[in-house]
Amino acid sequence: MRKDEIIKEDNSRIEQQNEEKVNQIVDDLTLFDDDLMSLVFDKNIPATQLVLRIIFNRDIEVISVEGQEELKNPLVGGRDITLDIHAKSSKNMHYKELAEGVHHFKETEEGRDIVCESVKRYAEQYAEAEAETSRINTLVQSVKMLMKNTSVTLDQAFSNLGISDNDRKIISKQLKK
Repeated sequence: MRKDEIIKEDNSRIEQQNEEKVNQIVDDLTLFDDDLMSLVFDKNIPATQLVLRIIFNRDIEVISVEGQEELKNPLVGGRDITLDIHAKSSKNMHYKELAEGVHHFKETEEGRDIVCESVKRYAEQYAEAEAETSRINTLVQSVKMLMKNTSVTLDQAFSNLGISDNDRKIISKQLKK
């Protein structure tokens, strides 16, 4: 086999493995997960109405539903609605309004594509944040080592390493901890 063919085959295998991982993430999603929850409830008046009726124990008429982009507020807690929230499949769900949303976003090709794209975006954002944290931690360690090994001041270490003004502020805060 030629080198180009081996690289192409490896890239294809990696792409397939990544797709399988994303599909597994989607399979494991429940209504408890923010991404699936927002997709199922956004513009879904019957499902939203059902949940609000259960939560408030009164007849509520929902006129429209606009999903919030992200709801990751620790004050909200776990949205403790013990109906179909933990279901990974629509098959055994009690409430059809919820089952229809879960079915669409997990069990149809179009819906899965939407959720997969959402999962990929989240993974990319997470990876970028982790990379930035790692980059800053590496710079902090470099500054510490340079100061320790050469007895330079903090400003001299920043200058010697060519650290930007923005990174200097972040690193200074971390060094004060």
